[in-house]
Amino acid sequence: QELMEAFVGPGGAGEVSNQPYPPGSYWRLDLPDPFLTRDVDAARQLLTEAGVVDGFATSALVVPDFRILAEVAQAQLSELGIQLDIEVTPD
Repeated sequence: QELMEAFVGPGGAGEVSNQPYPPGSYWRLDLPDPFLTRDVDAARQLLTEAGVVDGFATSALVVPDFRILAEVAQAQLSELGIQLDIEVTPD
């Protein structure tokens, strides 16, 4: 959440959420949001249990509007030794 606020600024038009619908919307499900907390150590443990100890490289093809979100994911994945190469489609 802190990283997203660094990109869009606090008090912006949106909020970090696990759903596309705002609070109070008829379509929003009343579910706990697993993205409100971040546990890098638990993620490392899950990768180790899966046999991924040296990280890996992958790529993402994104439209220009999602470039910032991809860069956030890239920064977070790098903490786990995962290299995310981002390719942005033409406009």
